[in-house]
Amino acid sequence: MEKGAVRTNKDIKVSIIFTEGYQKRFTEACLQEIKRREEEKQISAGAEIA
Repeated sequence: MEKGAVRTNKDIKVSIIFTEGYQKRFTEACLQEIKRREEEKQISAGAEIA
């Protein structure tokens, strides 16, 4: 930016439309990630013991 230049802020508006079944797919994805992390934690703990 040049010396003495003025920066202007622009408002950005966003509209989000959730498709049918979004909540179910999102919840299932979250649960799968939690399960994956728990399994990874157990594998790591087993490797430390061995």
